[in-house]
Amino acid sequence: KIRIMRILFVFVFLSSVAFGQNDTIKENQKSKSIENLNYLTKEIEDNPKYWNLYYMRAFERKNLGDLSGALKDCKMVVNNSTIENDVCECYNIMGQILSSQKEYNKAILNFNRVIEIDSNNADYYYSRGYLKFQILDDFGAIEDFNKALEIEPNYDNFYLYHLRGNIKHSLKEYSSAITDFNKVIELKPNYEAAYWCKGLSKYKLKDYSGAILDFTKTIKLNPNYTSAYKIRGIAKEKLGQSFCSDYKKACELGDQKSCEWYNKQCN
Repeated sequence: KIRIMRILFVFVFLSSVAFGQNDTIKENQKSKSIENLNYLTKEIEDNPKYWNLYYMRAFERKNLGDLSGALKDCKMVVNNSTIENDVCECYNIMGQILSSQKEYNKAILNFNRVIEIDSNNADYYYSRGYLKFQILDDFGAIEDFNKALEIEPNYDNFYLYHLRGNIKHSLKEYSSAITDFNKVIELKPNYEAAYWCKGLSKYKLKDYSGAILDFTKTIKLNPNYTSAYKIRGIAKEKLGQSFCSDYKKACELGDQKSCEWYNKQCN
């Protein structure tokens, strides 16, 4: 089953954001990375079996957008190094790069290796859970998200709760989903998608008044949120409230079904 949030929130999440990473480094850092890269390359030429240098160069290459170079260096590390931390971090880097390339199953294999080496890092479980979410392994994703929270009960990655709430909604666990969306809002109060998702879960529970409040907050944060007008209109109609203005607005924003409803019921 395709999840509603996957259909309606395409704009929200690139994998680099999901991992909490930002591969576009600031200009003043770029020159330093180039300097580091040149230094490490020279050191590797002089010391080709110093595997730690390859890990450090992979890090700089990734920062500079040379993903194939970073992957090549990390493969040297995982195939040769006996330094556990370097091997772990290189599997992590490779997993992130493969995720950004939408090679989710391959990325999961890398995070499996990361977790074999370090099983007490919440970020690694979150990252693997994100990948499992992408391949629709809902129960596997929830298991990893729960493990991340078991390791770090105050884990403050709002997107973990957003994804877990999304999955719970798709599994019709609406009340539990609302709890997760409330946590998202606690961590990121102006995150419109959390109010929208919470409103949808309330709508499914037939809490139409509560759903309307959440859709109204969504619209306040994003006045062009087409679906919020549309579903708020439906909720208002179910409560016998005036709904035409919502269908009209959704129609103006391009929703054809809302146009049909408006023309049929409001003209």
